[in-house]
This record gives sequence, C-alpha cells and structure tokens, in this order.
Amino acid sequence: MEEQESIHQDERGANFAGEEAHHQAVTDQEKILSKQQQQEEADDARNRTTTSN
Repeated sequence: MEEQESIHQDERGANFAGEEAHHQAVTDQEKILSKQQQQEEADDARNRTTTSN
C-alpha cells in the first residue's frame, strides 16, 4: 500500500511540473506575440508617416 501511495505522489508531482512548464511556455509565447505585434504596429506607423509625406 505504501508503494502505491508514493506512485500517486510521483504522478501528482509530474503533473504539477507539467502544468508549470505549460504555463511558462504559454507566458513566453504571449510575450513573443506581444513583441511581434508591437513591432508590426511600429512598422505600420512608420509606413503611414512615410507614405503621407
């Protein structure tokens, strides 16, 4: 019985670590997308000012 409990704890630990890793990956992805969007908006603004002259 003891052995089975430790297996469940290991599984929970692995699941938690997986959740943490997934959350971190999502956060990183959002930062990357946000940076790309800011860059695109800056490019658009530059293009508008260039073409309006």
